[in-house]
Amino acid sequence: KKYIVNKSSILVIGDYDVDGCLSTSLMVNFLKKNKSKVNYYIPDRFKDGYGVSEKLIKKLITLYNPQFVIFLDCGSNSYQALKFVKSKNIASLIIDHHNTQKPYPISDVFINPKKKIGYEKFDYFCTVFLTYLFLDLYIKKNKLNLSIKDQQIYVILGTVADVMPIRGINRFLAIKVLKNFDINKNFVFENFFKILNIKRKIEIDDLGYLIAPIINSAGRLDNANQIVELFTTNSNRHKINILSKIYNLNKKRKLIEHIFFKNFNFNSLINQKGILFIHNVNIPEGIIGIVASRFKEYFNKPCIVFTNSNEIIKGSARSTPDFNIGEYIQKAFNDKILISGGGHNLAAGVSLLKSK
Repeated sequence: KKYIVNKSSILVIGDYDVDGCLSTSLMVNFLKKNKSKVNYYIPDRFKDGYGVSEKLIKKLITLYNPQFVIFLDCGSNSYQALKFVKSKNIASLIIDHHNTQKPYPISDVFINPKKKIGYEKFDYFCTVFLTYLFLDLYIKKNKLNLSIKDQQIYVILGTVADVMPIRGINRFLAIKVLKNFDINKNFVFENFFKILNIKRKIEIDDLGYLIAPIINSAGRLDNANQIVELFTTNSNRHKINILSKIYNLNKKRKLIEHIFFKNFNFNSLINQKGILFIHNVNIPEGIIGIVASRFKEYFNKPCIVFTNSNEIIKGSARSTPDFNIGEYIQKAFNDKILISGGGHNLAAGVSLLKSK
């Protein structure tokens, strides 16, 4: 409230997946409605790597000179970045759901149901849901004449895209929102359906199998900042241009995948015991998560796929419900095996030196 009222410079940093981009969009739209001075940044998968590094935060602070930094769907493992923010007397808020361990990052407020403080039964919320709850509470506490109820469709989209379980409150909200959702009142969704040539009521599978991959393709092959632009701009023409661009990016992504899987020898993995480890320099960096997901489903085993990225190796992991891959990646990061890494029970990302 202090930073909104004082028109202080606020910087919102999100992750480059659907959950991160939607969380950022939700927060940016809210701050804009409250006439805040706000900038946002989604890290570039190729230039910035996974998460928020100290190098990146130094660059962003120089660029935007914020008094307050909000980390959404990231920050739980950005120890050095948060340390630097604190050293510059800049306030910070983290809202995230990725695995985290004590000592927690130095932040003024750190909201994460994975913290060991008795909120474990809510660890199935994605960040866009946590952000929604945070803003909803802020509106009620401050008795604002403002509603964000129409944003609940994005909560469900983020939940499905991030492979959060559709149980408990997630299930209740999904049923309620999809039953009452009028696609003609949402410009982005209406035009998603026009592009996809769908003429029926929206279903939950549409979010996971049709819309989420198109949104994710921006961060996989290009830059995800355009997704926040899509959900925050007031220009319908600009929205149409972005939708057209990301639709074509997704077509390109599908072609790259098809070529890779067509040429891959699946028999080479049959005898691998335990977790599947694959290091293949021919896999484009932007699709290693999809490749890991396909192998995980095909073999019903946790899988981590590595590829070369300039001077380092980047990996993406997907897991089965009985193996918390994010927890082990957290340990590897704490043991300094990884340059960076983080995630949750079913999915995670890593960066490491070739010597490791």
